[in-house]
Amino acid sequence: MNWFHKLRLRVLAILLGGILAAIALINFMAWPVIPVVGAAFITVAAVVHTVTNRLGSPVCWACGTDLKDQPTGVYGAICPDCGSVNQQVRKA
Repeated sequence: MNWFHKLRLRVLAILLGGILAAIALINFMAWPVIPVVGAAFITVAAVVHTVTNRLGSPVCWACGTDLKDQPTGVYGAICPDCGSVNQQVRKA
């Protein structure tokens, strides 16, 4: 399983954990719905942002190596660590 798929599964687990935690707090602790859902939403958004912040720069989707300084060809950049061809790196 490559790095990008692991990242997607991690984000899904965080999302499901936040939903289940909110349901548990609402049902078992009898807390009000609106503040619990709001706090759960903000927490999940912050954690997902922290987990996926490396996607803002060009990274290898197979192993997660930074591809910022790699030359690009017609099909994208080649990862120096694993050798996979990645998305086209656009420099601003």
